[in-house]
Amino acid sequence: MEYEHIREQYEAQLKTWQQNPNWNRSAGVLFHFHSGFRGGAYQILKSDNPTRRSFEQMTAHIHFHHTIEDEEFFPGLQRKFNIDKKAIEKLEKDHVTIGNKEKEVHDILYKKENATQAMHEYADLLLTHLAKEEMLLMPFLLQMRSIHDL
Repeated sequence: MEYEHIREQYEAQLKTWQQNPNWNRSAGVLFHFHSGFRGGAYQILKSDNPTRRSFEQMTAHIHFHHTIEDEEFFPGLQRKFNIDKKAIEKLEKDHVTIGNKEKEVHDILYKKENATQAMHEYADLLLTHLAKEEMLLMPFLLQMRSIHDL
């Protein structure tokens, strides 16, 4: 699982970010959105036989969230902070990969086959993406007093 390779680094940075006075004003907003997705992914990974319902609950809002990031949030951050375009493009590409993996899981579920492995792969992919996205963006978000500064 790729996420396990970066988890320690991510969690150490998270503790530092949470001490910043702007945490609850800007950066924490992204973290709290991601927390719901993260919780669902952990639930999937802890289960030897995750249910279709638990998967669908986890993924219900992800596409909408990624669309907002791709169309509004990333461009706003890029304009404000001149973030490396290739780094942002990598996050956007991750969104496509995550969407493709979700479709793969749904295809397996539709065939009424065991989707446990595919769900675990999806959850790991999502956790890895969320951590990498936050590690890239939090230093910029912590410079803002409000998410509305974009």
